[in-house]
Amino acid sequence: MKRIKWVVLYIAFTLFYLMLIPEIIFRYLSEDAYMKLGEILNPFQIFPSTVNALFIAIIISSLLLSFLTVKIIQRTSNRRDSAL
Repeated sequence: MKRIKWVVLYIAFTLFYLMLIPEIIFRYLSEDAYMKLGEILNPFQIFPSTVNALFIAIIISSLLLSFLTVKIIQRTSNRRDSAL
């Protein structure tokens, strides 16, 4: 049951970051700025367009941030439980 709780928490944070990161990028950066960011993220032209590279980077970064968030929550909850 605990494992399911952490997986649900991981999915929830992933969806949250998938909504938050594009909102920040596309709202506050100009089109030239996020196209430049896409070029930086696609240095070897692996993807056919810079927008594809930007979307893949958004997905990977949201997965990474949600993983780190869940790990921090697990670590603090384990410390709190051991202190009790």
